[in-house]
Amino acid sequence: MRAALVALLLVVAATAAGQERVFNVDAGAVRAGNVIDLPRAWQLRQARDSAGKPVLADPLLWPDLVHPAWTGDGWFALPMEVPQGLVGMPLALRFDAPGTAVVHLDGDRIAVRGGLTDPLNADALIPIRFDRAGRHEILVHYTNPLMRQLLRAGRPAGFRAVLGRAEAVSGAAVVSSRRASFMVWFFTTVFLAFGLLHFCLWLFQRHAVANLWFAGLCIANASLVFFLFYKELTTNQRFMLFSEPVMNVSGLLFGLFAVRFVYGVFPWRFAKPVFLTMTAVAACIAIWSVIHTWRALPYVFGFMLLSCIELVRVVVAALWRRRSGARLIGFGVLALGLGFGLALMRNLGWIPGTWTPGGNMLPFASMVVLIGSMSLYLSREFARTDRELRRQLVEVARLSEEKLEQERRARKEETERKLLEAEYRRKSEELEEARALQMSMLPREIPVHERLEIATWISTASEVGGDYYDFASDDGALLLGIGDATGHGMRAGTMVIAAKALFGALNREDLLQQMEESNRALRRMNLRRLAMAFTLARFAHSAMHLSSAGMPPVYVRRAQGTVEAFELPGSPLGSLARFPYRQVEVPLAAGDFVVFMSDGLPELMSESGEMVGYERLTGLLSGSAATTAEELVTELAAFASDWRGSRLQDDDITFVVVRMKE
Repeated sequence: MRAALVALLLVVAATAAGQERVFNVDAGAVRAGNVIDLPRAWQLRQARDSAGKPVLADPLLWPDLVHPAWTGDGWFALPMEVPQGLVGMPLALRFDAPGTAVVHLDGDRIAVRGGLTDPLNADALIPIRFDRAGRHEILVHYTNPLMRQLLRAGRPAGFRAVLGRAEAVSGAAVVSSRRASFMVWFFTTVFLAFGLLHFCLWLFQRHAVANLWFAGLCIANASLVFFLFYKELTTNQRFMLFSEPVMNVSGLLFGLFAVRFVYGVFPWRFAKPVFLTMTAVAACIAIWSVIHTWRALPYVFGFMLLSCIELVRVVVAALWRRRSGARLIGFGVLALGLGFGLALMRNLGWIPGTWTPGGNMLPFASMVVLIGSMSLYLSREFARTDRELRRQLVEVARLSEEKLEQERRARKEETERKLLEAEYRRKSEELEEARALQMSMLPREIPVHERLEIATWISTASEVGGDYYDFASDDGALLLGIGDATGHGMRAGTMVIAAKALFGALNREDLLQQMEESNRALRRMNLRRLAMAFTLARFAHSAMHLSSAGMPPVYVRRAQGTVEAFELPGSPLGSLARFPYRQVEVPLAAGDFVVFMSDGLPELMSESGEMVGYERLTGLLSGSAATTAEELVTELAAFASDWRGSRLQDDDITFVVVRMKE
């Protein structure tokens, strides 16, 4: 198109310089059997330049080369210089004209050709014989009432004429027709067949959605190739008006289906937003194509070219990541992107036509390459599926052979299960008895003291735990012990019983002596890796003496709201033969709370797996509004229940609260 425009500008320039353009017929080329295209610079008789001479015009009348004087009805003249070698030779003219062309030679009307008045005679040859050498003129009265619609659709509204020996012109027409017919029926049939095949594959395997997009790509190519080459076989203007916007829409669908196909084969996290954006852009261009096909055509080419670039990018990324099928399918996709990309850049005028051998056949041949690579990929996948099915059949046979053995084992396991259930019931009963025994180790009543207010709370885990607390009185003083045996179950319950016996039997005034003697006694019992974390506290007058063996800190919440933590390092009783236990004296005042607890509350887990922790407990005690020991116990118990939620409790939770009375 660009070359035609340049030629036209050169001719117009020559005419403006006062030079008359006469076409010299090449006698040698005609005698050799070549068909000569009559030049596109005919004289448009109703248009005159400033010198009064006819204006040269392109008789094909492309949308970007239409002279303002052309209104759909005009006279075109071509002066010719005929050499002596062609005098008397039987020649022929052939006109391709969607409109009506009335042809005159040297003033004599010789034929009427065109698709409007005589469609059956549109492709017939016009015999011509020159009776003398020298100057001759072909004059064509050309009429096309659908000129404006054709130009808007991007089709040439004029005519094309060729001259040569009758057999050469006829042969050239046959060759052109055969080539166009081959392109139409071969490529259309192949693309439609594979489109139907992959559509059926998708129907029977809905999860393989890439087959659906490949079917759409094949059908879009079938539409493109049919309308592109069938135009060379017809002069029907209605078909041309219909085919151009359809080709634009088919080109847009080609880009969308191609990109969606590679996104389906090689998934990408940004595929959805990119594809939705492309769909929106394609919809806008498609609407514009229906309104003005010719002006929208460059944008259709640009959209298709960007789609080809995206195809290449996705395949290169898949090859780089060594994705499955990237080599087989990638080869075909790269061929498609290269073939269509070169053709589109040629149509946009970015590269010369010599870069696209085969012309418009190149992009559709690249689609055949993609179909071939897709067929190889499917064949490999079918072979892989067949091997997998065979392997599964062997596996089924092996499983069938094992079925009887499994049934025998199942009957045996059923018998064992019933025995286990009976054993489970027996052990459950024993655990309940052990839990009841554990609870019986706790004081039946909370002691009443004139200076102390006491409240307790214990929540056992699913198994028998090892938490324990006890009280004893000594000359007006109160001795409090709280412990946590290591582990769960019957062994932990045994340690609780031993600790209770020692608590009631040993010296109640000297806490360090009691801790040391208890440690030695538990060591002598040889309970094998069992130990008892223990805290002893003696309340006398306005002070508390405190000693600990591996228990959590003892918290003192002062009447003013401040919280103090007393943590004494020490090895649990029964673990080490000798340990230097410590004792501290804590002064107490009226309104002070003393909180003893096992590690069940600090280490309690929430539903999300978060632990309570000692820092959170300090904040809870500091912000408490409790005025009695019972209120503080209630707050702590409610906090533990809310924190745990629906999570199972996996350790005993015990705390004892002592409040100094006024």
